[in-house]
Amino acid sequence: MNFMEMAICVFAVVLFSSVAMLINRTLLVQHDLEINVNQYMQASHLNHSILDEVDAKLFSRQLKFNNIGSNYNTTRTQTLPHTGGIWVSSISAAPCDSLGVPLQIADPTAIYMLVRISTNTAGLKHPVNSFRVYTKTHLNL
Repeated sequence: MNFMEMAICVFAVVLFSSVAMLINRTLLVQHDLEINVNQYMQASHLNHSILDEVDAKLFSRQLKFNNIGSNYNTTRTQTLPHTGGIWVSSISAAPCDSLGVPLQIADPTAIYMLVRISTNTAGLKHPVNSFRVYTKTHLNL
């Protein structure tokens, strides 16, 4: 084997190892994004299940509108067997205006209630936030 053949072999090894490292890095980034999307979707599902629970209790008259604040200013911790990890949901409820802006001073006659949920777990880059504005009607008094 002369010098030119050996140089071509070294360049080929460098080229193929560079391509392999680039592909492995891309796969690692893609895997990280996939895990984050999965966790984001699970956190979003947990948030909406809590908001749907408030809807159902108001609709079935198990919860009065004025009791939303006392029942849903809390933190819930859940361990999901199929995804692993501990999911922490911080729930807050406060009187607001019709656009969902919290009132500066507490008004017992307010007809709108804002329920906010922020869910986080290990590995999730940002907590997932959801909110819903509830309106006082004759059905939930």
